[in-house]
Amino acid sequence: IRRALLDAFHCQFLDSDSPSACTTADVEELYLQLISQEERTIPMDVIHKLSFKESCLQHFKGDLMLLAKQLRQAGRSADGGRVAVMLAQRLAKDGENERAEDAFFFAFRLDPANSDAANGLWDFAQLVIATKK
Repeated sequence: IRRALLDAFHCQFLDSDSPSACTTADVEELYLQLISQEERTIPMDVIHKLSFKESCLQHFKGDLMLLAKQLRQAGRSADGGRVAVMLAQRLAKDGENERAEDAFFFAFRLDPANSDAANGLWDFAQLVIATKK
Protein backbone atom coordinates (compact mmCIF):
# COMPACT_ATOMS: atom_id res chain seq x y z
CA ILE A 1 0.00 0.00 0.00
CA ARG A 2 2.80 2.41 0.89
CA ARG A 3 4.61 1.73 -2.37
CA ALA A 4 1.40 2.32 -4.33
CA LEU A 5 0.70 5.57 -2.47
CA LEU A 6 4.23 6.81 -3.04
CA ASP A 7 3.96 6.02 -6.74
CA ALA A 8 0.55 7.72 -6.95
CA PHE A 9 1.84 10.86 -5.20
CA HIS A 10 4.91 10.84 -7.42
CA CYS A 11 2.76 10.71 -10.56
CA GLN A 12 0.43 13.40 -9.26
CA PHE A 13 3.29 15.79 -8.62
CA LEU A 14 4.76 15.08 -12.06
CA ASP A 15 1.42 15.62 -13.79
CA SER A 16 0.90 19.06 -12.29
CA ASP A 17 1.70 21.99 -14.56
CA SER A 18 2.86 24.38 -11.88
CA PRO A 19 4.78 23.95 -8.62
CA SER A 20 1.70 24.75 -6.56
CA ALA A 21 -0.94 22.92 -8.60
CA CYS A 22 -1.21 19.88 -6.36
CA THR A 23 0.96 20.68 -3.39
CA THR A 24 -1.63 21.42 -0.78
CA ALA A 25 -0.12 21.17 2.67
CA ASP A 26 -2.01 17.98 3.49
CA VAL A 27 -0.96 16.12 0.34
CA GLU A 28 2.63 17.26 0.60
CA GLU A 29 2.85 16.43 4.30
CA LEU A 30 1.50 12.93 3.69
CA TYR A 31 3.93 12.41 0.82
CA LEU A 32 6.89 13.56 2.94
CA GLN A 33 5.79 11.35 5.84
CA LEU A 34 5.65 8.33 3.54
CA ILE A 35 9.04 9.15 2.03
CA SER A 36 10.59 9.44 5.49
CA GLN A 37 9.05 6.16 6.67
CA GLU A 38 10.40 4.39 3.60
CA GLU A 39 13.82 6.00 4.22
CA ARG A 40 13.90 7.16 0.63
CA THR A 41 15.18 10.34 -0.92
CA ILE A 42 12.77 12.56 -2.79
CA PRO A 43 13.04 11.98 -6.52
CA MET A 44 14.64 14.92 -8.33
CA ASP A 45 11.75 15.12 -10.79
CA VAL A 46 9.38 15.71 -7.86
CA ILE A 47 11.56 17.88 -5.61
CA HIS A 48 10.88 20.95 -7.77
CA LYS A 49 7.13 20.55 -7.29
CA LEU A 50 7.14 20.64 -3.48
CA SER A 51 6.98 23.73 -1.28
CA PHE A 52 8.84 22.34 1.77
CA LYS A 53 6.92 24.67 4.05
CA GLU A 54 7.57 24.25 7.75
CA SER A 55 4.03 22.95 8.28
CA CYS A 56 4.69 20.17 5.75
CA LEU A 57 7.91 19.16 7.51
CA GLN A 58 6.64 19.23 11.11
CA HIS A 59 6.24 15.46 11.28
CA PHE A 60 9.04 14.56 8.88
CA LYS A 61 11.02 11.77 10.54
CA GLY A 62 13.65 11.44 7.82
CA ASP A 63 17.14 12.87 7.74
CA LEU A 64 16.69 16.63 7.50
CA MET A 65 20.39 17.19 6.74
CA LEU A 66 20.13 14.79 3.81
CA LEU A 67 17.04 16.65 2.64
CA ALA A 68 18.84 20.02 2.93
CA LYS A 69 21.72 18.65 0.86
CA GLN A 70 19.31 17.24 -1.70
CA LEU A 71 17.60 20.64 -1.98
CA ARG A 72 20.99 22.28 -2.52
CA GLN A 73 21.74 19.76 -5.26
CA ALA A 74 18.39 20.61 -6.88
CA GLY A 75 19.28 24.32 -6.93
CA ARG A 76 16.99 25.19 -4.02
CA SER A 77 19.59 26.45 -1.55
CA ALA A 78 17.22 28.82 0.23
CA ASP A 79 14.81 25.94 0.94
CA GLY A 80 17.75 23.78 1.98
CA GLY A 81 18.79 26.52 4.40
CA ARG A 82 15.30 26.62 5.93
CA VAL A 83 15.37 22.84 6.37
CA ALA A 84 18.84 22.98 7.95
CA VAL A 85 17.59 25.65 10.39
CA MET A 86 14.68 23.40 11.34
CA LEU A 87 17.16 20.61 12.03
CA ALA A 88 19.40 22.94 14.05
CA GLN A 89 16.46 24.10 16.16
CA ARG A 90 15.40 20.51 16.86
CA LEU A 91 18.96 19.56 17.82
CA ALA A 92 19.36 22.60 20.09
CA LYS A 93 16.07 21.78 21.77
CA ASP A 94 17.37 18.24 22.40
CA GLY A 95 20.61 19.62 23.87
CA GLU A 96 22.79 18.49 20.97
CA ASN A 97 24.55 21.85 20.77
CA GLU A 98 27.55 20.85 18.66
CA ARG A 99 25.40 19.25 15.98
CA ALA A 100 22.97 22.18 16.16
CA GLU A 101 25.80 24.64 15.59
CA ASP A 102 26.99 22.62 12.58
CA ALA A 103 23.46 22.64 11.16
CA PHE A 104 23.14 26.42 11.65
CA PHE A 105 26.49 26.90 9.91
CA PHE A 106 25.41 24.67 7.01
CA ALA A 107 22.14 26.62 6.73
CA PHE A 108 24.07 29.89 6.62
CA ARG A 109 26.40 28.54 3.93
CA LEU A 110 23.37 27.51 1.86
CA ASP A 111 21.61 30.84 2.28
CA PRO A 112 23.57 33.73 3.82
CA ALA A 113 20.38 35.83 3.74
CA ASN A 114 18.64 33.41 6.13
CA SER A 115 18.32 35.47 9.30
CA ASP A 116 17.38 32.42 11.40
CA ALA A 117 20.68 30.77 10.45
CA ALA A 118 22.64 33.94 11.22
CA ASN A 119 20.83 34.39 14.55
CA GLY A 120 21.46 30.76 15.45
CA LEU A 121 25.17 31.16 14.78
CA TRP A 122 25.22 34.37 16.81
CA ASP A 123 23.48 32.68 19.73
CA PHE A 124 26.03 29.86 19.73
CA ALA A 125 28.92 32.34 19.50
CA GLN A 126 27.52 34.14 22.55
CA LEU A 127 27.23 30.82 24.37
CA VAL A 128 30.89 29.99 23.64
CA ILE A 129 32.00 33.44 24.81
CA ALA A 130 29.95 33.12 28.00
CA THR A 131 31.41 29.72 28.84
CA LYS A 132 34.99 30.96 28.38
CA LYS A 133 34.60 33.80 30.88
